[in-house]
Amino acid sequence: MKKSLKFWDLVALEVGMTIGAGIFVYMPIAYKSAGVGAIVAFIFAFLPMAIIMINVMLLGSTLPTTGGTFKYGAFLFSPKAAFLGLWAYLFGAFVGL
Repeated sequence: MKKSLKFWDLVALEVGMTIGAGIFVYMPIAYKSAGVGAIVAFIFAFLPMAIIMINVMLLGSTLPTTGGTFKYGAFLFSPKAAFLGLWAYLFGAFVGL
């Protein structure tokens, strides 16, 4: 299989997934809590998420592999640190939700 996704293809993919999830899943929940202020909250949340996702896209284009969250940490630090970091990330994601 030929790898043909470029940087801007990945940007469009991430933006599409983020906007799709935000509009169809989170907007009704946010509207119940914040009312019209939910739109402003989405605008303020865009900047930090854009910075995070640009870093993830750059890592994905630099180190194209499966299991990226573990592989990036194993490449940059060590497999043990990547294992602990991945479990801490998953724990935080489940507890935070």
